[in-house]
Amino acid sequence: MLTNTGTIGGGAGGDSGSVTDGWDGWVGLAGNGGMGVSFVGALLTNSGTISGGAGGDSGSVTDGWGGLAGNGGIGVSFVGDSLTNTGAISGGAGGNGGSGAENQAGDGGVGISMAAGSLTNMNSITGGSGGTAAGGDSVYAAGGVGIVGSDLHVINSGMISGGLAGDGATRANAVAFTSGSNRLELQAGSTIIGNVVAGGGNNVLALGGAVDATFDVSGMGTGLQYQGFTDFEKTGASTWTLEGDGSGFAGDTVIAAGTMIVGSDTADAVLGGSFAVQAGATLGGSGTLGSGAGSTVTIARGGTIAPGNSIGTLTVDGDIIFASGSVIEAEINPALESDLIDASGAATIHGGTVHALKASGVYTPGSRWTIIAADGGVTGTFDELTQNMPFIDLSLAYAANNVYIDATRNQVAFCDVAATLNQCSTGDGLETTGAGSPVYDAVAALADEYSARRALDALSGEIHASAMTALIEDSRFVRDAVNNRVRAAFGDVAAPMPIMAYGPGGTEIAPGATESFAA
Repeated sequence: MLTNTGTIGGGAGGDSGSVTDGWDGWVGLAGNGGMGVSFVGALLTNSGTISGGAGGDSGSVTDGWGGLAGNGGIGVSFVGDSLTNTGAISGGAGGNGGSGAENQAGDGGVGISMAAGSLTNMNSITGGSGGTAAGGDSVYAAGGVGIVGSDLHVINSGMISGGLAGDGATRANAVAFTSGSNRLELQAGSTIIGNVVAGGGNNVLALGGAVDATFDVSGMGTGLQYQGFTDFEKTGASTWTLEGDGSGFAGDTVIAAGTMIVGSDTADAVLGGSFAVQAGATLGGSGTLGSGAGSTVTIARGGTIAPGNSIGTLTVDGDIIFASGSVIEAEINPALESDLIDASGAATIHGGTVHALKASGVYTPGSRWTIIAADGGVTGTFDELTQNMPFIDLSLAYAANNVYIDATRNQVAFCDVAATLNQCSTGDGLETTGAGSPVYDAVAALADEYSARRALDALSGEIHASAMTALIEDSRFVRDAVNNRVRAAFGDVAAPMPIMAYGPGGTEIAPGATESFAA
């Protein structure tokens, strides 16, 4: 195990001398910068500063080819299980080319080079900057890659940056996965400056952590910032909101934990490929999922899909499948607006639960809301619908291409929820007015039994809220009788009460203000 809390820097490469005649070949070779840390072991932890050494500058050439500057040194070369960085790690700067024709500047050093293992970055990792060159046909050098390696699991909540080239504009890759199976997990606070290029086999880009954040999916795909990833994943307890056009991504997206929102109230989003929502996870939003034929959104047992942000539409460009035990959350309001899943393909339902989230207001019998529309048809039914209105049942209805929520009056009478005879009598009378009566519809649409009882009390016109409060009110007669008797005995409203106290002859009645000890 290696722990660094201080400052470690690789040695600088030596500069080359100047040459008058360089026609016989490249001359003026400068030295490369030294490595900051090279370590083989289980654990490496850095909370300090580690940097590769700067490459040496090449000298000038008066006549002939120019010199070669030295490359910057690697910041950290690590072979082991786990590297954790809460400090700063950087590659060394490349040396500058000297004056004269065809000078070659030195490349910037790599920030971290790893063969395998996990890397957690909470501060900064940067590649070194490339050197500059002057003179005709001179070549500026490339910046160093921030992280390079294979079979890596990188978790980033800090900054990873590729180094700038000698032209001051071109930037090296922030991360280069050269081969094997690799994973990059971004957490809140993550900043990636430069491209992330994944080569080799299975490569996963994940959004994780416990703090909510946003991610622009328009940077995913060939030639974009995040290249070569076959899978996209949401993990951790956080909620990540996706924005931008990620229709070019054709891989698989797994929502393994927490919540992924595709499209927000302020920004639309499109993400191509197929989706799998696992147990305990939620997929929502008002954007577009899928890439057309062949794309599938699957909600597994225990998984939840929640279309819309408040009330809105989640578009599925493909098929959607609800497994047994899955959940769809659909918000509805009295204006007959509802969350909607609008699929271009088929909706296949193997069971599950529809959870109706009702906005406040009056829900009248006969109302209908569409929660699923599938151009390719609807097959199967859900197991149940949860709702909590005492007099109106929300039920599911199915058509060839749609799933609806209907509001119907159930068999619970107003008297059934009453707690007093007056409430029951009022409820029975109200039943005779029937559906369509404004008062009947208003009471039938109340959200809970407590609200219904209060409404029946108000309609009954009774003075007291209940027999219990009437008895409490009448108890004042007993209190008044006691108080009046005390006042009559002592001749005043606020007469002092006598007490029993110790006197010279033993215990005796004394005024309340006596200095004697009370008996």
